Amino acid sequence: MKRAHLTFLSIAALALAGCGGQVATRSVTVTGRITDVDGAPIRGAVVTAGSASTTSSTNGAYILDRVLSVDQAVIATYTDANGVVHEGRNLAVVSESEQTISVNMMIAPRSSLATISGYVEDRFGNRLTGARVFAYGGGAYSSAVGMTNSTGRFVIRGLISGVDYELNAGGSGYANDFDTVNLNAGQERSFLFVLGDAGNPVLPAPSGLTTLTWTSQPASRDSRQSAAMTQIKRLFDPKYGTRTNATSRTTNLGSPIEVELEWTPLQGNNFLGYGIYRGQGSGSILGVDFWREPLGGAYIDGDVNLRPGRTYSYQISALGTSYPDDPDAEGPLSAIATAETLDDLLLNSPAFGPPPSSSLQFRWQAGSGADEFVVFLFDEYPGPGVQSIWNNAGSATTSNVLNYTGSALVPGDTYYYVVLGLANSQRSRTISAVDSFVYR
Repeated sequence: MKRAHLTFLSIAALALAGCGGQVATRSVTVTGRITDVDGAPIRGAVVTAGSASTTSSTNGAYILDRVLSVDQAVIATYTDANGVVHEGRNLAVVSESEQTISVNMMIAPRSSLATISGYVEDRFGNRLTGARVFAYGGGAYSSAVGMTNSTGRFVIRGLISGVDYELNAGGSGYANDFDTVNLNAGQERSFLFVLGDAGNPVLPAPSGLTTLTWTSQPASRDSRQSAAMTQIKRLFDPKYGTRTNATSRTTNLGSPIEVELEWTPLQGNNFLGYGIYRGQGSGSILGVDFWREPLGGAYIDGDVNLRPGRTYSYQISALGTSYPDDPDAEGPLSAIATAETLDDLLLNSPAFGPPPSSSLQFRWQAGSGADEFVVFLFDEYPGPGVQSIWNNAGSATTSNVLNYTGSALVPGDTYYYVVLGLANSQRSRTISAVDSFVYR
């Protein structure tokens, strides 16, 4: 089956072609998600790759445009309200058949980070150049990755101490080798991976494919807004790209839209990763990404053309270790999973009844596409660890207004709130800005 292979190579050919048939200097787009160790998104992290720099959105997503087409480190940094610097690192590995590179990262305080290093060789003891080593921690959307140099040596920095990592070393045409590790802060552990000869596995269709969409506030360097959105998502859901030349993927008001795919991960000595397919409405489902991720079971669609009020269809396939050199090393497509995107959720000012026993009513505008709404109220700005003092998560409302029914509020105090809109059995989500009021 050659569906994804042909799509990816045709895009790469366009990227390589310059004016008058000359080969131009290539650039790629790097996209991904920044999360903490629990998988909660980090908004406001500064992400850099070479000279390119951007800031992560409400959902922790980022897009780096015009990144030089060479293998290079991608670094995310974030300073919390206490002045502690958090950091994450990964490697953008560029291949000729890719125009967009997906690089996700977990971040943690710099003092808690650790490193693994070592060598990858074949069964005859020959050191291998260009082999990849993946380190997957359960809270991440994908692995941290390192690539061997001309001496067969790799280094993966920025791993988080106390996290159980699955390790997978592999190279095109070789069977994978595996290990596990749990590191101490500041530690560097060494490994030797030995790759066997690749087999010809029977690749099943991946199962359990589901989607989740978010429409949220745009990227900002406002660390309070970033921390607030992270905490609100954690409260509601504790579990908690592709190819185009467009420059934004937002609603009319500038909010980013994201689609998360999750499925039951596949593993094996001859398993490489996944082909990602997407269609819109009744259109054909086409290959849009070659996702070289042998350990994780989640993918974040970084397509800059995602729009609100649309229905997208997704399928994925399993890829063997001889892919893409052998385009037949691809299993059948999964069942189709659909994703429906929502629009901006805009707030109206809350309404107060007359004193001395003032009532409080939260209000928001129609038009987002959501059909259920949850209000979270806080007595301080909602950052990490700040709990909602009242919410209706157990009984979402279908109205565009909601009366406050909690304990008495203090006149003259400032309160903060946010509204979460839901649809499609809560698989489609849109989140408002954080707003505040002085109770009277």
